[in-house]
Amino acid sequence: MVEISELGNGLQKVAIFRCLPGEEKGLDAAVTNYVGNKLHNEYVNIHLDVPNVRVIVSDTNNFGYQPYTNQTL
Repeated sequence: MVEISELGNGLQKVAIFRCLPGEEKGLDAAVTNYVGNKLHNEYVNIHLDVPNVRVIVSDTNNFGYQPYTNQTL
């Protein structure tokens, strides 16, 4: 089973996909279907030790960027 969590509206979205370990082919298919032919960035865990999670971000050039002044999560 593939799950998704979305944040955003319009063109600017962040979507996190996840699946159970071993179901990555279904995850890849879901991400491909989701993004279609639209430009996007896809982020994967840097060490690839969590291959069952994908983070998709669209329209990053138009986010409301501001100077970093020690903001935190």
